[in-house]
Amino acid sequence: MRLPSRCSLLSPASSVKTSDHQATSKSRSDSTEPPSPVTEEVAELISIREKYSSMYTMFSYSDLARITSDFSPERVVGNGGASHVYSGRREDGKELAVKVLKSSAEVMKEFVAEIGIISSVDHKNAMALVGFCAERGKLMLVYDYMRRGSLEEILHGEKECKGSRLDWPERFTVAVGVARALDYLHDGGHTKRPVIHRDVKSSNILISQDCEPKLCDFGLALWAADAAAQVTGDDLAGTFGYLAPEYFMHGKVSAKMDVYAFGVVLLELVSGRKPVSSGGPKGQESIVMWANSVVQGGKLTELVDPSLPTDGDNAGETERMALAAALCIRRAPQARPSMANVLKLLDGDSDAVQWARSQLGMPNACDDNHGDEDYYSAVASPDNNDIQSYIKLALLDGGDEEDDDDSASVGCAADFIAGNMSLEEYMKGRWSRSSSLTEDGGSNHGGSARIFV
Repeated sequence: MRLPSRCSLLSPASSVKTSDHQATSKSRSDSTEPPSPVTEEVAELISIREKYSSMYTMFSYSDLARITSDFSPERVVGNGGASHVYSGRREDGKELAVKVLKSSAEVMKEFVAEIGIISSVDHKNAMALVGFCAERGKLMLVYDYMRRGSLEEILHGEKECKGSRLDWPERFTVAVGVARALDYLHDGGHTKRPVIHRDVKSSNILISQDCEPKLCDFGLALWAADAAAQVTGDDLAGTFGYLAPEYFMHGKVSAKMDVYAFGVVLLELVSGRKPVSSGGPKGQESIVMWANSVVQGGKLTELVDPSLPTDGDNAGETERMALAAALCIRRAPQARPSMANVLKLLDGDSDAVQWARSQLGMPNACDDNHGDEDYYSAVASPDNNDIQSYIKLALLDGGDEEDDDDSASVGCAADFIAGNMSLEEYMKGRWSRSSSLTEDGGSNHGGSARIFV
C-alpha cells in the first residue's frame, strides 16, 4: 500500500472528484463492506495532528520543501533503508534536519509509535522532536540539525580526519551523557513509562558543538510494558554488531539489550575500533569477541586506544569506561548491570568501582563477587552456533522482497557459508556496511549518516 493513497486526504489540494456512478456504487456498498483501512489510517493521522499540535510545530509540505531547496539531493545528509534525511535552514537562520520516511507497509505504525514515545521523553541527552508533517502522501519528522555529526562519523568516518577527533575528556562526556539518557528511558522519566530504545549505536548518537551527546532515532523503540512477548526471527530489528545474544538467538526483549549495545558503544569510545570489521586478525572481527579475549586475559588496559595516550587526569575515567564496557557486554543478560549502576560506575562511585573490579577479577579488589568461574561463563565468546545464527540474520537483509522459498533456505545457506568460508571472508561481502533490519527483513536505520538513518 503506497503512502499517497493513505495520506492524500490530509492535503487540501488532494481532494478527488468522483463520478455519479462511483458515488452510487459507494453508497450501495457502505452498508455491507467494512470500513476502508485507508480511511482508518488517514483518520489516525488527523488524530495525531490534533493530539500533538500544541506540543510541536505542524510543518506544511511547502515549508519543508522550501527550506530544503525542494528536497535537493545536495541537501541529503543521511540515507537509510526507511528514510532520507535533508538539512534545511529557516528564514531565521535555524538549521533543521528533515527525516522523510519512505513508503512501506510498516511506516504508518512506526511513525505513530515514534511520535508517541518521543513526546514522552524530556532529557537533555535525548534528541527532541521539533515538529512533523503529514501531507501529500509524505510523513516527515523534523529535528534540530547537529552540524558536528554522529559519533560513528567522528570515530570511524570522514569527520575523524577533519580535526573533529574526540580526546579522552570528550569521550567520557559522551559516555556519561548517553548513559544518563538510557537510565532516564529505562526508569520511565517523568511519565514513569519505561522505554527500550532497541537501536543504541554510534550512528544514533549525535554530538553537539559543546560535545553533549544526543541519543536519537526512536523508530524501533518500545514501551517496556509491550516488550514482554518474545519476537520471531522475522521480527528482529536492530543493527549487526550491537545485537544482544539473547535477542538475536531467542528474540528476548528487555532493557538489558540496550545495556549490551551501550557496552559496544563504550568499546568504540575506549578502543577506537568499529563494532564489526573484516580487517583484523581471524577471530577478532567482532569488537565484543576481541574485548572478551582481552578481559579474560586479565589485561584490561589493552582495550584502550593506543593512539590517545592517557595521563593522570583522565586515567581514572578511562578505566571506568573500560570496566563498564566489560560488564555491559556480558553474554548473560542477568549478569549485566542496570544503566543506573553503569552510571554510578562512570560517575566514580567508590562502591561501584570496587564492585566492578571484583567482578572482573582485578587485583586488590574485595572478594565479594560471584567468582571468576561465573564471570568467565558470563562473558564467554559466542560459540559457532551463535555465529551461524548471526549469519542467518545477515542473510535476511538481502532485499526489499524475498520469496518464501528463499527465506526457508536461510539455514542451509548459513551452514554452507560457515563450512566453506571464513567469517572474515563472509563479512567482507555482507558486514562491511552498517546495516539494520526492519520487521520485514529489509534494511532500516542503517548506514553511516549524520542524522537519523
